[in-house]
Amino acid sequence: MLCLPVITADLGSQLVHDYERAVLFKLGKMQGKDAKGPGVYFTVPCIDTFVKMDLRTTSLDIPPQEVLTRDAVTLSVDAVVYYRVTEPTAAVGGVRHLAQSVRLVAGTSLRSAMGVRELQDLLSDRQSAAKATQVPDLVPHLYSDNMSRDG
Repeated sequence: MLCLPVITADLGSQLVHDYERAVLFKLGKMQGKDAKGPGVYFTVPCIDTFVKMDLRTTSLDIPPQEVLTRDAVTLSVDAVVYYRVTEPTAAVGGVRHLAQSVRLVAGTSLRSAMGVRELQDLLSDRQSAAKATQVPDLVPHLYSDNMSRDG
């Protein structure tokens, strides 16, 4: 008899670390406007859904992209994206796969930023080319605070 409440309490408890925030859904509806902070939270199985969002800076590797420069030269450019989520409820409620969305938008913006420059400009002034791809508010609809690239 005593074993049953312990098993039930274990199934309904969720641990949220200092670097995480949790968004609680009750019967599919988001509960509250703010995400839950660090601590232990109890959920009702089959009624509550718990989605954790990591607030640490995350890095993504952008695979090599074929870029056509303004002077019609084809280049292969790769990059690394660093982003950090600041609004977990908006990120969970607004984007299905955040990392994949950031990767796709970063690849598109990388091709776009490199496509308006000539090859000579890219080779001679690499710092300026790198700065052109660093746009902090590139994707405000993805609810990440800062997104920068090194390529």
